[in-house]
Amino acid sequence: MDNKAFNDLFRKYEDSSLSEAERAVLENWYIWLAKESPEGPLSENELLGRLLSLSHKLPITRSHGMRVMLYGAIAASLAIVLAFALYLYRPIVSSKKADSEVRHDINHGSNKAVLTLADGTKVDLSPEKEGVLMKGDELTYEDGTPIMPAAEQQTADVWYTMTTPNGGQYQLTLPDGSKVWLNAGTTITYPSVFNGESRLVELQGEAYFSVKPGVNKNRKRIPFIVRSAKQEVSVLGTEFNVASYANERNCTTTLVDGSVKVKMRDPSTTDSPLDKGEGTLLKPGTSSILHNRQLRVENANLDAVMGWKNGDFVFVNEDINSIMRKVERWYDVQVMCKDNMWKGLTFSGQISRKKSLTEVLEVLQLSKNFRYEIKDKTLFISAPL
Repeated sequence: MDNKAFNDLFRKYEDSSLSEAERAVLENWYIWLAKESPEGPLSENELLGRLLSLSHKLPITRSHGMRVMLYGAIAASLAIVLAFALYLYRPIVSSKKADSEVRHDINHGSNKAVLTLADGTKVDLSPEKEGVLMKGDELTYEDGTPIMPAAEQQTADVWYTMTTPNGGQYQLTLPDGSKVWLNAGTTITYPSVFNGESRLVELQGEAYFSVKPGVNKNRKRIPFIVRSAKQEVSVLGTEFNVASYANERNCTTTLVDGSVKVKMRDPSTTDSPLDKGEGTLLKPGTSSILHNRQLRVENANLDAVMGWKNGDFVFVNEDINSIMRKVERWYDVQVMCKDNMWKGLTFSGQISRKKSLTEVLEVLQLSKNFRYEIKDKTLFISAPL
C-alpha cells in the first residue's frame, strides 16, 4: 500500500466524504491501537505528520472524557495497520453485492419493556420514556408521568417484575433510590418497599447497578443483594455490572466503584449460597467470572463492560460467537451459521448500538469476509462464494 492510498483516505476524511464503512475502518483501528499501543516502524515523515494531525481530529474519547491522542510509535503503527486494513477493505467492498444478499435491514433496539404487577397484570411501558420510578406509594415514569391510573396501582408491599425483550432496554429507580439500567433480554424482580435486613432483587440477564447506601431504623447499614441463578452479589453502596444470561457460559460481575462480595449459588434451589464463607471480595476495575462452579477474578476492561450502557458495542479481542449472541439480543434476531465458521476469530473495535444491523455486519466483515442474508427475524451467515 503506497502513499497514494493513504492520501486518498485522508483527503476523503478532510472533505467529510468518507463512507460509513471507511470511517468504521479508520475509527475502529484507531480505538484498538490507542488501547493496545503496539509499536512498528515508519519511514515516511510526511505520513507520520498527517497521522498525528488526524489523531487530533478523530472524535474518540476515553471514559474519563479526555481525547485520545496518538504519538510517536503509536501513530507509526496506525499507518501500518491502516494500510493493511484498507488493503483488506477494498476487495471486501467490491464484492459486497455478490457476497451479501440483503432483502431488508433491521433497526437497532430501543426503549422497550413490560412491567408485570403482583396480580399478573402486564403493562407495556412507553417507548417514549427511559425509565420507571418507585417513589413512596406511587409508581411513575422518571419524568413523573403516571404509568397507570392511581386506582389500578398495586404498591402496598408487593413485588414487581420488569422485563426487557430482545431489542429492548429500560431504566428503573428502586424504592431506596438505587438505579438500574437493564440491557436487552433481561428480567429483574423487585419489591415495592425494602423491608427487613436486606434489599433483595432477582436478576436474569444483564444490568448495571448504581446502589445508594441504605440504613434501617437503628441506623444499621442494610446490604443490597442481587440474586441470579448461580450467584449472589452483596453490596452496601457501589456501582457494578452483572451479566447472567442463561445462554452464556459465564456469569460475570464487574465492579466499577466501591466494593462487592460474590457468592456462588446452587441454581436448582432457592436456598442460601453454596459458599458459606465470606465470599469473594472484588476491587474496583476487576471482574469475577463464574464458570462450572469455579470462580476466578481478573482485571476488567471497563470500557468494554460499560459500552452497552453508554450506547456502544465495545469489543476487545472478543470471540465472534459471543458478539453474535449480543447481536441476537439487541436486534431481536436469530443468527444461523455453521458452528466452526468463527473458530478462533476475534474482533476489536467500537460500534454504536444506534447503527442498523446491516451497518454492524459491514464493520464485522472487515475481520472476516462472509455472506449474509436477512429474512424476517433470521440472519443467515455463510462463507463467501
